[in-house]
Amino acid sequence: MTEIDKSTADLLDRLRAGLLDDQPDLKARAEQAIANNPAMQHGHEVVRHTIRHLDESADDAVAINNQLRLRRREVLSGNVRRSAPRRAPRLVLGAAATVVLAVAIGWFTLPALNQLPNLVSGADRKDISDLADNLDFYVWLETRGQGPGKSRNGT
Repeated sequence: MTEIDKSTADLLDRLRAGLLDDQPDLKARAEQAIANNPAMQHGHEVVRHTIRHLDESADDAVAINNQLRLRRREVLSGNVRRSAPRRAPRLVLGAAATVVLAVAIGWFTLPALNQLPNLVSGADRKDISDLADNLDFYVWLETRGQGPGKSRNGT
């Protein structure tokens, strides 16, 4: 018998779940079906192994939960050992020192603003001043209505 019919499969599921413990005749029938079929024996062992493994995993979860609970109590009570402060890697410190040094060298080697050559010489300043005076004059003329191209009598 290699195939398991639905009623036998349901009976085996109930046996594995422990639902046949109060019905000895059905329990004996399910155990007999397992004993007569090697495929069922193998399947039953696989299920039992899986259940046992899950129970062990549950025990591990309980242990982890207890450790976490203990750690929370330690933290809340203030009885916590603090770890040593972490040191910055030498590479990061070296890079920071290099940046600071480069900025300092650049800062002190740049000429002061008053040492920069004058971009506009004295002669150029006079020309700019004359141009501004000329522009002011023409603006004044336009506002009076006597700009270039207009006669004195307004025509």
